[in-house]
Amino acid sequence: MDSPLQTWITGWLAFLELALPLAFAVVVLAHGCYRVVMRRGGWPWKTMVFGLGAALVFLLLTNVVSVADWFVEELPIN
Repeated sequence: MDSPLQTWITGWLAFLELALPLAFAVVVLAHGCYRVVMRRGGWPWKTMVFGLGAALVFLLLTNVVSVADWFVEELPIN
């Protein structure tokens, strides 16, 4: 039987696994729209680099388990 603390931590991790990538996507979209509007059209290179970096971070956030599996052989944890 799990302790109340373990149950609480497991619940929060499950919530963050779903909510964190979604919140990140909303913030990135809002910031990208703001940069384009302030530029008054066009796609500045900083906005494009920011978008590509944000897409990479989003993929990492949504695939944390898969990314962790890459390092299992390199960093064996008993």
